[in-house]
Amino acid sequence: MANKSLRKRITSNKHSNTVINKKFEKLAKSGDPIDPERIKNMYNDSFFKIKKTGKLSHNEIIEQSYNYVFYRLNQTLDNRIDTLLYDLDEWNNKLTDSQLPNINEHSVYDDGSFLMAGESPDQEPYQDMFTVWVMQEGRKRPIADVNVYNTIRKAYGLEIGETTGIYYLTIEELNLIPDGTPIHVYPDLNLEGNSLIAEDVDLELTSAYYEASFYCEGNEVQDVYNIILNDNGASQGQFFVNNEGCRIKFLVDNGTVDEVLPEIVEVQFNKGDQIIQRFVRETFSLNNSGMPTNISELYTLNSPGELTYDTAYVAGAMDVGVMPISDYIREWGPMGKFTGIVYAEGRIKYRELKPNEETDSHILNGLPSSPSMGSYYQVVNVDQLNQNTPFGTNRIFAPGSSLFGGLNQDSDLQSKFDDLSFKYYSKQAIVGNIYLDLSYLGGFVNFFTGDEIRVNGGTFPIYGQPIIRYDQRYNVILAIRSKTWDIASIDVGSQEWFVLYDLTGGRGVYTRRRRDLKNAGINLDMGFSDSGPDRIKWENADRSKIKFIGLKGYGTVGYNNSGVGNDNPFNPNNGGSNFEINSYNN
Repeated sequence: MANKSLRKRITSNKHSNTVINKKFEKLAKSGDPIDPERIKNMYNDSFFKIKKTGKLSHNEIIEQSYNYVFYRLNQTLDNRIDTLLYDLDEWNNKLTDSQLPNINEHSVYDDGSFLMAGESPDQEPYQDMFTVWVMQEGRKRPIADVNVYNTIRKAYGLEIGETTGIYYLTIEELNLIPDGTPIHVYPDLNLEGNSLIAEDVDLELTSAYYEASFYCEGNEVQDVYNIILNDNGASQGQFFVNNEGCRIKFLVDNGTVDEVLPEIVEVQFNKGDQIIQRFVRETFSLNNSGMPTNISELYTLNSPGELTYDTAYVAGAMDVGVMPISDYIREWGPMGKFTGIVYAEGRIKYRELKPNEETDSHILNGLPSSPSMGSYYQVVNVDQLNQNTPFGTNRIFAPGSSLFGGLNQDSDLQSKFDDLSFKYYSKQAIVGNIYLDLSYLGGFVNFFTGDEIRVNGGTFPIYGQPIIRYDQRYNVILAIRSKTWDIASIDVGSQEWFVLYDLTGGRGVYTRRRRDLKNAGINLDMGFSDSGPDRIKWENADRSKIKFIGLKGYGTVGYNNSGVGNDNPFNPNNGGSNFEINSYNN
């Protein structure tokens, strides 16, 4: 190892003072002290030497002085400026984006396009599918508020209340477009980007349908009973509408177009009733029809057949016989308006409610009944017939009509009933003294009895009484009368009479002896008690001579007493009928 020598040089303070200058002569020396007054004086002395603008100018002096004094205010303004510059940058970006193609826009339907469920060739929406969608960023957004919808239309320059600018898409086409969030209120229009994403829900096609009200007027029956008294000679025939109900068979589905076939629903309703029913509607140009494929078979199975009428009952008919009714109105079935109805029975009127709402009613099923329909028939509702007589009693209609009084009368007597002034329609007969003829007794007897006697009259019922055929007349029995003779309180004889009222001849009130009616084929006799005749033996009468059994609810003269009974033996209160012959009044 080599040896090195270390040396240290030490200088004393005395020597260093002689060698080194320690007086700091090269440092800056403080000048005169500075204060605001001196600065002001220096500024005034040099005022005209300083430039107005630029570096080291008056403007710079003022600006730096202001910034120094209002430092905090300037800092706040600088921050505000930075914020506004940031916002401006954002809006510039949005402007740039709006002017560039939208990569999220649908390939066919631009943003702002309106869509509805329907079919383009007809420019018609599907029934009950009223939703309008607007396209945004490739998604369809349903508009839930009509005011918002009108605002959007107005923004795009489209007329409010019109259907212009709407694309009609099938359900399949709509389901291919992604769903967007619904638009309920105006702020929803500001949503964009991910805020528009919604769960896709497949739409179902609503099947087309009709909704209509139906009113049953009854059933049309040819007037073979002369119910209509004033025939219209211009019509092809006379029909009356009875009190029977109506029937309709509808095709009803589940409301959507699917593989489930509609079912036949039969509805029965009474005369005067109204029903409202929804049923399938055929759409020939749209794909929302609910009609089944076997509809022709259903029509065949429910065919009502040919309707006919008998010209024998038509006044002035050229050809007598059964003729088809070729112009019968059927607004249902394959040739009618409502193909979703496969059967109808009765005279029925309808009024469409959906898809179109009508104010007037039309014939669904029935005869044309107005000259405006071309060839027509006189159709009269029984409720509109004159069913009261001038006497205030009910008109009596022909048997088989199911109307009031249609009992056992034959056509000859019915022709009398068709005359509303027929005497039978009088409620009662007011009779004064009744003269009983005694001339048939002979001279010696008449010496004691006289040729006639008078007995008391009274008020006797006519309407509702049985009508008997006697002496080639139609009669009702008003009362029974009798007379007893005695000599010295010893009975020497008696006579009994029926008091009759001639309905068709000119006799009016007249009398016949008891034996006359008993032996005249009618076999009508009297019953007796100790005081004399006290009833009429209606039970023994020949029913063939009872040409009208009388009305239920009207007491029959002589039934179980000598006056007016409390029932009708031929048409009893218990079980009888004023509309038909049944087991109780047969």
